[in-house]
Amino acid sequence: MGYEILIDFCPAYELIVSLYAFSQVKKHKTIDLGKKWVNSVKQLLPSEFIEEIKESESIVREMGLDLLVASCPGDRSAIQFIEWLKSLSTEKIKLLISDYFEKVPEDLSERKEKMISILTKWNEYYFSTIDQTIIINLAMDKAKKLELKKSMSPENLFELATNGIHQLTTPDLKTVRLIPQFHLSPTNNSIHYKSHITCFYHCDAKPVQDGLPSQLLLRLTQCLGDESRLMILRYVSEGPKEFQDLVNFTGLVKSTVHHHLVALRAAGLLQIEASGRNTKYRLRRGGIEKLNELLKKYLNFSYVEDDVDE
Repeated sequence: MGYEILIDFCPAYELIVSLYAFSQVKKHKTIDLGKKWVNSVKQLLPSEFIEEIKESESIVREMGLDLLVASCPGDRSAIQFIEWLKSLSTEKIKLLISDYFEKVPEDLSERKEKMISILTKWNEYYFSTIDQTIIINLAMDKAKKLELKKSMSPENLFELATNGIHQLTTPDLKTVRLIPQFHLSPTNNSIHYKSHITCFYHCDAKPVQDGLPSQLLLRLTQCLGDESRLMILRYVSEGPKEFQDLVNFTGLVKSTVHHHLVALRAAGLLQIEASGRNTKYRLRRGGIEKLNELLKKYLNFSYVEDDVDE
């Protein structure tokens, strides 16, 4: 029996995703918002809060904040979620998350108070100021995925939402919660629990100005302007390859190969077969077709047969 897909979104999810995106220095090179965004946000934050925020990453993962957002009643706005979190006893938090962890952190009460402090300030200084069109578009994407769920298998829907990750069924995996997010785009971010995966899949939720190419078209065209990446695509078109196969084939150091794979995945040109901790890469033919479709749309291009004199 396969896993069940759950589809969800609310502003509180994007609250914690935006915090995670800011706190993870290693992510700043790979996300669309980049270091320019990080520097602009730093201008909004007191220096002592920037130090406090460095502790947030482990708390987000180890406390299961995404699980708590999923359990929160109401509209789950940033403020409403924070107020609800304040009202929870340590015993109630344990009850909500214990089925997902091998071992629940012992210092939940301390973590809760620290997270409430961080989320409250983050919302006040930054999250409450973001363009609300982003939230609206993320909610619209959730609605689209709910409609697609009616006619697609869990594996195909997961592959579509994540732009190429083929999450295979495993004996332990029971549920996958798909949540659209903006701040970590074009990357996805998954949190693995005992029998559940929470996947924050990327969504280009910021409106594109008239006359400008979409973010996906830019990723595709920029990604293909590299000889090594084209060679990798040709190699994986022969069949699924493991990471070490790609290192051996290219002769590049692992960090460089990883950099190329991040770019290819973000452009939707690779399909990733994920089964437990094992990962294989293959060409995502739909990504190649998408490039043709987006380029023709952007150029207002259509095939017109020339008149030929007989």
